[in-house]
Formats: sequence, structure tokens, C-alpha cells
Amino acid sequence: MRLNKKNKERINQRLEKYLATKQKYAKRTAPEVSFAIKKLARKTLSGGKRVRPLLLLYSYGLWGGKMNGSIVKVAAALEMLHNYLLIHDDIIEEDDFRRSELSVPGELKKHYLKDKTKKDPRHTGTSQSLVLGDIMSAFGMGIIIETDYPGGQKLAIIDYLNKVILETIVGQYLDVSNATKKTVTEKDIIQMYKKKTARYTFVCPLYLGATLAGARENQLRAIKDFAEPLGVAYQIKNDIVGMYGPGENRAKLVSDLEEGRKTILVAKALEWLPPGQDKKYLDRILHQDQVSMMELARVKKIIVNSGSLIYAKEQIQKLIIKAKKNLERSGLPKKIKEDLINITVIAGDKAYAD
Repeated sequence: MRLNKKNKERINQRLEKYLATKQKYAKRTAPEVSFAIKKLARKTLSGGKRVRPLLLLYSYGLWGGKMNGSIVKVAAALEMLHNYLLIHDDIIEEDDFRRSELSVPGELKKHYLKDKTKKDPRHTGTSQSLVLGDIMSAFGMGIIIETDYPGGQKLAIIDYLNKVILETIVGQYLDVSNATKKTVTEKDIIQMYKKKTARYTFVCPLYLGATLAGARENQLRAIKDFAEPLGVAYQIKNDIVGMYGPGENRAKLVSDLEEGRKTILVAKALEWLPPGQDKKYLDRILHQDQVSMMELARVKKIIVNSGSLIYAKEQIQKLIIKAKKNLERSGLPKKIKEDLINITVIAGDKAYAD
């Protein structure tokens, strides 16, 4: 599936214009913040697949919505909220890199390490990143106010997005909590995936786009039933790409292992490995302060040998099949079904990994 290239350009142009306006305002009122926003804007505009805003515009078009400035602003809001969540995620997981490039926290730490006047430059960079994440959250909600929707509809959009963000934060909390537990079940992990990824990555953009185009309540329920399993499949796919894909982020993998983070790959390996050296080794790595590249390579091999990787790939396909079955019996118009089916490729295609 190819998401509309023209829509991506619209989103990028809106983001660039909005962030430039905010940077100019900050330059007049708080020059230091202007510098930070400039870095944030450059990081936001330098890449990204824009999966969430593109899905929103795709859904909006499916339901007959006509392209206009307001819906593009809502799409831009999703991207800014996504970046807010990424920044906080990188802080929590102490990830200075994301997909082999410096993350926002990593870039700011590097910047302040050059400043010999700072007592603790890494802490300063982390603190500034936290604030930048908060700023991006405010920008995401603020651009909704600039749309031409009636006041009540603006409030409804903000209320919905606020609920989605809150649920995502709960998912992040569960992710951190799971890392502290010795045993985490597959059910625990899937519940976390639903909250942390599925609902804001798939359900939210498809639901909100359809809502703003005028879809009915029963149709919106059908969208949720279709989108949620795709979101879980998408997260499992991201876990696999993160560990075994060509764009693997080794620094992040090491960080995840050092923190004891339980993905479905790790959890099923721990469940299935027989008592012995490999299981003890994996368990030890998950409670180790530092993990070497050699140790990482052995962990990846252990996970493959456990059958966990094959299982995870099978789950992706099962979840995609579930989404298709939910769609087939949904009662949605045939043309809508045919177009929504195209989205399923995003859940299983490594080219769309975050």
C-alpha cells in the first residue's frame, strides 16, 4: 500500500509552518526556548513516515471527507503528539539513539556535553528533552484550536485525543512495570501493546478521520474492531525489526535488555526455554547493568532457537487475519472494506516500522 505522497507533503508543510511560527514567537519572548524549538522542528521535519497522520487523512477520504486546511491541521496534531510520546519514551528508556540517529535526548545531551559550565550536562539535556516533549504535546493540542471546526467539535477532538494519550501513557506505565517483574505473561504484554501502540497508532487515526467525515456510531465501532488487532501486529513487527531488521538500533536493544524490558520475543523465549544454560543466560542479561555486543548477539540467537521469533511472526499473521475477519462481518459498505483491507500491509511490512 502506498499512502498518498501529496498528503505527506501537506502534513510536512503544515508542520513546518506551525513550528516556524512558534519558533518566531519564542525568539521574541524567550530566545533560549527558540533555540530548543528550532532543534525540535529540525528533528520533526527531517524524517518520519507520518503513518498516523496519513492514516487519518486516508480514513477521512474513504468516508467522503473533502481535503481542507482543518483536517490537515488535525493530521499535523497527531504527528506532534507522536513526537511528544517518542521523546518521553526515549527519556524513560535512556535511549540516545533512535533508528541509528541521535534521538532528541541524545542530541541535547551531546550539545550540553560541549558546555563546560554545566555541572551535569547529561542531566541538563534530559531535563530539556522532557520539557520539549511537553511543549510538543501543547503544540499538538494547540493546533486543533486553529482549525475552522465549530467550538464544540474542537473540544470533542481534543477530548478524544486526550483520552487516547492518557491510555497510551498507561500503556507506557505497564511497559515500565513489566520490566520490574520476573514473570510477564503473553496476556500482560498484549494488553500493554493495545494501550501503548494499537489505539494511538491505528484506532485513533482511522476512528478520528472517519468521525470528522461523518461516519455513524456503528461504523466507528467496526473501525475499532478492525484497527486494534492491526495495531498489536504493528507493535510485534516493530519488536522484530528492532532486533533483527536491517535498521536495527543496537544501542536501543542493549538499553531494553539492560532495563529488563519484556517484549513478546523475550517473554516467550523465557517461557519456552528448558532449564539450562540458555535460559539462565537470558535471565541474567535481563538483570545486568551493561550488555556487550557479543552478549546481544547470543541473546538474539537464543531467541531464535527458542522458537519465539517464529511464534511472533505467526502472531502477526493471525492478528491480520483477525482484523480482516472483523472487517468482513462488519456490515460496512463494500468499497470501504476493500479500501481498508489495503491498510493491513502496514501492520506486517517492515518498511513501515517506527
